[in-house]
Amino acid sequence: MSSTTPPFKTGERGFTLVEVLVALVATAFLVAILLDGSVSAAARQQDNALAQQALSVAQSRIDDLRDISGAPAQRNGEEDGVRWTLQEREIARDRRGAFILVEARISAGSEDKPQLITFQKRYVRSLIVR
Repeated sequence: MSSTTPPFKTGERGFTLVEVLVALVATAFLVAILLDGSVSAAARQQDNALAQQALSVAQSRIDDLRDISGAPAQRNGEEDGVRWTLQEREIARDRRGAFILVEARISAGSEDKPQLITFQKRYVRSLIVR
């Protein structure tokens, strides 16, 4: 009495190939969205760190201007991996010609983002060499 039983009972079915493929595609989309979000967050964090470093370098360059005497000039350089450009221009001069009012504009950033931080400052400069 050997009767052959079917491998599946009626009513019990597995997943079809189409259902499995749809599930895989949906999972792939979700993974791609999560990875894109984490990569974007890491890039934003790196940009913010570079902006903070550029701001620090720019402020130290502006603060150093108090100790310089002479005519306005243009300077540039690199410090701690941050490139900076400083442009000065004369705004006003006193009657005796001993002091001038200078406006300085500094831009700092990286090679691919040269003007990440830009700000201006006005100060009085002595034309008398000490």
